Amino acid sequence: MNKVQRLVIVYSVSVTIGIVWFFILPSSISSIVGDNSRLYIPMLVAPYAVSGFILGLIWPQFGWRLGMALFAVWPFVILFAIFLGADKQVLDWKGETLDFGELLLILPASCLGAWLGSRIRKSDHPNEIHKSLSRL
Repeated sequence: MNKVQRLVIVYSVSVTIGIVWFFILPSSISSIVGDNSRLYIPMLVAPYAVSGFILGLIWPQFGWRLGMALFAVWPFVILFAIFLGADKQVLDWKGETLDFGELLLILPASCLGAWLGSRIRKSDHPNEIHKSLSRL
């Protein structure tokens, strides 16, 4: 398998996992804790971070970029939601901005998870992990 084929496979798997999480998580979390719960966003973000970590362990050479592939579906969804909400007479700018910011938390969480997974996989010794994390 050449480098381009491997790249396509890795990013296709990552984007597919992100799409699956997009369809499963919001509705299931809403039914468990409700939309206005304080646990909603952490429960939405955590699976992306864990998925990024696992993908980073599997393909450490791609590092944090796997997290961007996991997040790839969300910008289109956010733009579509803005498009659908554009006909409102009075916009709730504060609420809309907070919702947008909450969804953006998925991106750093998935990138950090993928980066940590790849750092752990690349290191041969546990002390090397401690040294690399202490430099942060």
